[in-house]
Amino acid sequence: MEHLPVHLAYEAMLGGPIQYRWMYPFERFMDDSKRSVKNKAKVEGSICASYLHRETTFFCSHYFKRFMLVPRNNRNEMESETDRHPPTLSIFNQPGRYSGKQSKHWLTEAEWNSAHVHILINCNELKPYHEEFLQSDSNASASTYTDFPIWFKQQGSQSMPIHDNPDEDLNEDALPDGLLPDLPPGWIMPTAKGFFPSKEASKNITNTLKDVFRHPVTSYHQIDEEIRNNVFFERFRTLVKWDPAHEEQVKVLFHSKASKRLSDIFNQARKQNKRPSWIGRELWETLLALFDKPEEKDKRQKAKENRASSKGGSMYTGGSVNQIQHAQDM
Repeated sequence: MEHLPVHLAYEAMLGGPIQYRWMYPFERFMDDSKRSVKNKAKVEGSICASYLHRETTFFCSHYFKRFMLVPRNNRNEMESETDRHPPTLSIFNQPGRYSGKQSKHWLTEAEWNSAHVHILINCNELKPYHEEFLQSDSNASASTYTDFPIWFKQQGSQSMPIHDNPDEDLNEDALPDGLLPDLPPGWIMPTAKGFFPSKEASKNITNTLKDVFRHPVTSYHQIDEEIRNNVFFERFRTLVKWDPAHEEQVKVLFHSKASKRLSDIFNQARKQNKRPSWIGRELWETLLALFDKPEEKDKRQKAKENRASSKGGSMYTGGSVNQIQHAQDM
């Protein structure tokens, strides 16, 4: 039967409004549900957990003050509230919101000094100090950039201020804490769970394994401790630098990260059935024979079951960037 517009009126009379009989809304709902699956071993559970999470979030959002429900992807025309910082110096208490993609920039010493002077001479609370400085010398205006921060620091450190109602924040502006750590190229520093910068450390840990791993073992910790310290760690020392005060912490983190990295390399090579180019053929054949042992197979099977289990822990959804890098970016 050919579908003609004349049939639509009769169809609407029998079935009612067409939008209530469309399949597209349900198909879109099922597509969103399938995309929420993170654990392929527990498909139904993942869909239920995702649905409950959305419903719980929507329900709880009605009990937050000054909260506006908006789409996940905000458009430019969406209204948004901007909160001021807690009461402090006027130059820091300006309304606004972030714009554009976030990026990290380490200030140079010249940029830091320029920003410091800009804050001092444009803060309303500091105008009496600035006027006092300009009146102290006929050439003070020309030396504001170099001399005013030092002069203001001396005034801020005095027990009696030259003006009434001093603000405790003024002393903080007089003497900034200094630049954030700006590591030279090739330097790293340990953090709570990894290294900073993480990409520099990760790259050189992999290069260390490629350069010195020549051992018929299936895990990093099967290598003799003396070899791990005197060969692997010393090779890592030639690729990056760190503060001598962090020596022991760097060593512990290196061995932990190297063990995880070597395990990942072996797993990927076995899944792809491809020998890594930096491992010799004879050594690779020996490793394959070790991987085929019953105890190694049992160990991998238990690890697979643990990864598929929904007990304890949670599925990592941070993409290719590790948790440490996410925390540093925030």
